[in-house]
Amino acid sequence: MRFGLEEEVFVLEPVHPNVQSLYYMSKLLWSNPSFYYSHSATNFNRGQDLRLGLMSSVEISTRICDTPLELIDDLSLRRRDLANATSGYIVAMGSLIDQWAPRNIAGLHIHMSGFDDFEHSYDNIIHFLPLLALLTANAPLANNKPYGKSFRWAEGFAIGPLRDDKYYRFQDVIISKRLGTLEMRLFDSTWDLERIEKLVYALSVVAADSHRFDGDYQRYNELRTVVARYGYVEPIKHLYEELSQLIDIPETCFSTSPADIVRNIYEDYGLENTYNILDNGYRGGKLELGKKKHFSFNPVKALCGFVFYYLPKAPYNIRKVLKEW
Repeated sequence: MRFGLEEEVFVLEPVHPNVQSLYYMSKLLWSNPSFYYSHSATNFNRGQDLRLGLMSSVEISTRICDTPLELIDDLSLRRRDLANATSGYIVAMGSLIDQWAPRNIAGLHIHMSGFDDFEHSYDNIIHFLPLLALLTANAPLANNKPYGKSFRWAEGFAIGPLRDDKYYRFQDVIISKRLGTLEMRLFDSTWDLERIEKLVYALSVVAADSHRFDGDYQRYNELRTVVARYGYVEPIKHLYEELSQLIDIPETCFSTSPADIVRNIYEDYGLENTYNILDNGYRGGKLELGKKKHFSFNPVKALCGFVFYYLPKAPYNIRKVLKEW
C-alpha cells in the first residue's frame, strides 16, 4: 500500500486568521518551490462565514510514502518547514473555538492506494472509521460553548454521510478523481503526531486484514453524528474490542480524544493561551504555554503574499479543481 496526507491548520494572529497567512505561505513556497508548488494550499471562508473574514486554513501535504512510519517522518519535515515560515500561532484543530463557522474548518485528509482487493479493504476501513476518527477528533467547542468531540465532523462543509457514489466529493470518504486514491476526509487536524501515526498504522492493518468486516453505509452514517457529539459510546466500545484483536492501541486513545484535552486547556487558560499552547504542541510536541506573541497586520506583507503565492499558484489550483470535478 501507499500513503499520502494533507494537513490543514489555522495560522492565527492572535485568535483569528487573516490574509497575512498568504505571506507565510509565499515564504514556504519559495523555500522549496519544486515541492511546495503542488504540496501547499490556502483556503478561504465561504457564504455566511465570510462575515468572520476572508482567510481560513492553510494546507501542507506529504509526498507519496510506502509505509506509515515514512509518512509520519515526511509530515514532521513539512511541519518544520511551515513552522520556519510562519510567525503566527499554528493551530491544528478541526474548527475555531469562538466561532460557529461550518466552512471555516481544518481537516486531516489521508490517502491510501495499492490495495490487493479494493472492495474488501474499503469495507474493512468503513467498518472501523467511527472508532478511528476519535484518535484525532478535535473540535470540542463552538461559539465558546461545549459542542462535543468534533463540531467539524458533525457540522462541517465538504464532508458528510456516505453515499453509493464513491466519487461524490462532499462526503467523509471518497475515491479521488484527481489522484485515484481512497481519500478519508473525516479526520480533524491535531498537533499530536503519535495519534496520527497510530491512525495511519491502524488503517493499514485494517485494510490488509484477511477477514472481511461489514462496511455498512447506513450503520456508519448513523454512528458518525453520535460519535462526533458524544465520543466513546457503547457501539464504539464494541468496535474497539474487534480492533484490539488486530492491533494494540490503548483504549484511552479513544475514550480520551484531543478534543477532551483542548477543552480542558481552554477552561484553564482561556482562548489565546489555548492557541499559544497548541502552537507549541505543533512546533515542538509539548503542550506548554510559551511567551505571548505580539501581532500587527502588515498590508505590504499581505500584498506580497498575494503576488508571490496566490497568483503563481492560480494555474495549478484551477487545474486541480477541474480534475476534482
